[in-house]
Amino acid sequence: MSKFKGNSYIYVIVGIFLTFGILLIAINHYSDKAITGIRGFVSGESHWAKAQKSAVLELIRYINLEEEQYYENFLNSLEVIHGDKQARITIMSDDPDYDLAYEGFLQGKNHPYEIDSMIWVFRNFQNISYLQEAISYWEAGDSIIEELEQTGQKIHQLIINNEITEAEKEFYIRTLYETDKELSNLVDRFSEEITEAGIYLNSFINRSILITGLTLIFIGALITLTAFRLVQKYHHQRNEAQFKFKNILENSRDVIYLMNKYGTKYEYMSTSVENMLGYSVNEIIMGGPNFILEKIHPDDKKRIEEERSKFSTSDLEKQLEHDTEFRVKTKTGHYIWVNNKRSLLKDEDGKPVGIIGNVRDISAEMEYVDQINQSLKEKETLLIEIHHRVKNNLAIISGLIELQKEGINGHANVSEVLEEIQSRIQSIVLVHEKLYQSETLSEISLKSYIEDLTNYIDGVLNNGKKTIQIDKKLDDVKLNIIHAVPFGILYNELIVNIYKHAFKENTKQCMAKVELQAQNGTISLVVADNGVGLPEGINPKKPETLGLTLIKSLSEQLNGTLELCDEDWTKFRFTFNLPDAKLPSLD
Repeated sequence: MSKFKGNSYIYVIVGIFLTFGILLIAINHYSDKAITGIRGFVSGESHWAKAQKSAVLELIRYINLEEEQYYENFLNSLEVIHGDKQARITIMSDDPDYDLAYEGFLQGKNHPYEIDSMIWVFRNFQNISYLQEAISYWEAGDSIIEELEQTGQKIHQLIINNEITEAEKEFYIRTLYETDKELSNLVDRFSEEITEAGIYLNSFINRSILITGLTLIFIGALITLTAFRLVQKYHHQRNEAQFKFKNILENSRDVIYLMNKYGTKYEYMSTSVENMLGYSVNEIIMGGPNFILEKIHPDDKKRIEEERSKFSTSDLEKQLEHDTEFRVKTKTGHYIWVNNKRSLLKDEDGKPVGIIGNVRDISAEMEYVDQINQSLKEKETLLIEIHHRVKNNLAIISGLIELQKEGINGHANVSEVLEEIQSRIQSIVLVHEKLYQSETLSEISLKSYIEDLTNYIDGVLNNGKKTIQIDKKLDDVKLNIIHAVPFGILYNELIVNIYKHAFKENTKQCMAKVELQAQNGTISLVVADNGVGLPEGINPKKPETLGLTLIKSLSEQLNGTLELCDEDWTKFRFTFNLPDAKLPSLD
């Protein structure tokens, strides 16, 4: 009978282990699914923004150049936005068609791997306030896109009927810039709400894992903290004007030229070349194409020479289909970017007789493109850094739990052990919360951090039988995330030690001090109490407990020094130097 009961206990333990193991796996699965879905919406917002800006840009180009391909590009750009809109509408309907939603997100250029998770997050969490706000901004953006599409149709009708005036062009371009600005604002707000939704979901998942761990301590705890912010913006501007050849030969700011069909001689050059390059018409015509070739930037010259070498009268029209862009030196010695648009001139019999070209100064546009590309590179670098930070912090959490597991067997108070794990993890979570509240994603205020972490620990460990009065004297020091995480865990260990071990219940007035000072590049942290003092034989340099082991390890990680004074007050002093720490002004 006893053997039967023993086996029964084993079966129960195994059953509990399997049950909660499956539960943890399920939580992990859905946490990954939620994070993947949020990441998908952030990525989708980027594609949506790019498509919106591309549509505005192509429509501006269409107004300026009146070429049908730009209107087609405008419509193609809107397809991305239409796909996302289709997905949202069908998911929010009473009888959603998830296959149709999938196709819509796919049309919106979302990654196929993320689409199922996006639909799952949308379906299950669309009623939380952050996603509701994000959806409202999304719907507002689609409403403006509808107006943009109608505007595009009006412009298209005017152009194909050859009825658009210069005043109307200017009006529509100004309207499009205002529309782009309004849409960019909505995209920013959408991104902010999606980020907040990610934070909310992370918090929800974190609580779920902790509750599961409280029920079955032997299977550990898996906490996933993921933070990402992706904010990509793209804005491109190009302002060109092209009129019929007969009306703009001498009045256009662009340079109009005519060369023979072999591309070896200029037969005509408009006088606007003098304003653009500073050279006279006679200088350029007499010098021919080689005169311009000599002025082309060395980085572009080889490409242009190769293009010229391929000129063939038998296939000339096809070769002239594509524009060329290059830098050319003006008479004053500086380079400008130009766009060279060419077409084949034919006689009445359809035979080629020359090449007519239009050259436009696009320096401002190219400079702006360079600025946008540089901005995109900076955002990509920041996103990589955020992922790296989160990965490192998850590794720290895993290490803390692994260390705690070594001392957990035989521990009488499971709740106390979990509180230790929770406070250490909270010290890391609070670093990320402070980052979200700061103007940058690179540093936090230690003063605010210490205040909040102390309040948190007091709320968790203060059992009401004793009141600890903590006197804080804190300089305003800012510290980057690389050093803020180990600093936070170290401070957590010191302050938790006071609450748990420094005082007996109501034996005397319980007092503690926390001081943070910064001077001449040195940061000093002092944590002291007037409690019972440390047990005899305790040596921080040769720690025997997990807490002191962490304190020693973290102080070494920060290249700092740790001093202990156990007289009237038990005092820990931690000092370290950080050249990138932002210290308060001495004024």
